[in-house]
Amino acid sequence: EFSDSPRNPPMVLITEFRIAIPCSVDEYPVGQLYSTAKMSEQATTGDEGVEILTNEPYEKDGEKGQYTKKIYHLGNKMPGWAAAICPKDLKKLEEDAWNAFPNCKTVITSPYFGQKFEIKIESKHLPFDGTYHENVHGLEGDLLKKRQITYIDLANDELDQKDMTASTGVVNDVSCGPPLLWVPM
Repeated sequence: EFSDSPRNPPMVLITEFRIAIPCSVDEYPVGQLYSTAKMSEQATTGDEGVEILTNEPYEKDGEKGQYTKKIYHLGNKMPGWAAAICPKDLKKLEEDAWNAFPNCKTVITSPYFGQKFEIKIESKHLPFDGTYHENVHGLEGDLLKKRQITYIDLANDELDQKDMTASTGVVNDVSCGPPLLWVPM
């Protein structure tokens, strides 16, 4: 959400990605943990990249999971001239994440913009038998009307050759459990 004054209501975009993944609900958390750790490691050099402030179990309202708080230092991701003139707080994002698989919630904020900027990602991981669950997040009224749905099938959608690199990790022959439907919003 982004708003520059109380007179301007926040801009709310609701996009639901329905992503069919060629692995089971049980296999997914292992891959998610590995890929998150690998991305953090690759993006971190010196005082740039991902800083993990908190990584601890949580329990709230009967839900149990793992809570993490991270800071993404973005200075090395910006052109040099932009990094040189930007305030320090503009060059970082803060992430609070609650992973209670199969339900996950991530909130990304900017210290620079304060309450004016927030990205919320809520995910549900469901077994996928070829049919999509309607309104998996239980949206109502205007929120349901605003929702846009994008379908992605990681096993069957064609990849553009220009997007493929040695580090993409594309595997053509995947043999694992029944597919998973990941529905982030």
